[in-house]
Amino acid sequence: MIEQSELIERWSNTDRVLDAMTEHERQHHWDMSTWGRKTDCGTVACAAGTCGLDAWFRERGFKTVFPLGSTEARTPPVADFFGLEGSERIFYNAQQRPVETVIEEVRTYVTELRHLAALETVAGLPKIGEAWPEQGGVFAGARLGVDGAPDYYLIVGPEHDDVLDWNSATNWAGRLSIAGHSDFGLPRRNEGAALFDRVRQLFQQTYYWLAEQRAGCPSNAWNQDFNDGRQDYWNEDSKLRARAVRRLVL
Repeated sequence: MIEQSELIERWSNTDRVLDAMTEHERQHHWDMSTWGRKTDCGTVACAAGTCGLDAWFRERGFKTVFPLGSTEARTPPVADFFGLEGSERIFYNAQQRPVETVIEEVRTYVTELRHLAALETVAGLPKIGEAWPEQGGVFAGARLGVDGAPDYYLIVGPEHDDVLDWNSATNWAGRLSIAGHSDFGLPRRNEGAALFDRVRQLFQQTYYWLAEQRAGCPSNAWNQDFNDGRQDYWNEDSKLRARAVRRLVL
């Protein structure tokens, strides 16, 4: 797990690198659809690829490199350095958009990370990944409420002993009652990446069901791969692992 203070520093330096780009670089060296490539003008790169050209990042092992004889760049595993959640949100979004838009995305994310860090320094909280018996599981950190909902602490509950289809997994999680708490359910999609970033050691390196069905195709439901971090949707009759969570509203 990347410490929250280190994650904030890495994303803050992403803001610095992108904000320092010249107008020429913004117009001619920017392309969110590629990690990086060599052109007659120089190196064209996306946000992550541009960071990998900066000395601060290169000193910390995050380097955009060109294999011998290749004009196409490669970077180290981006999610390992920046976290899966932020990478999915900003770097893996290959939609073409100007540097200024990505800078605003990064600044918004840094603000959110700082808010979460403040919520996680409340006296008496366990450390992320530590048991919180009175709350029914293991502390997985703070989460921002969505669409006006309050912020909350995410608690990871038990894992089912066997693989289940999606409906059985949903029903199993909803019937749990631990330490007087009966508000368990499957993790939501926006929690899957956070669980991978922060407490993946609690999960086996395989697919787990998430709470949401795929929009427009109710026979499919989303899952989280705790091996490589990918989310996918499979037929609800598929047999996957299931682990419950609950949310302690602040």
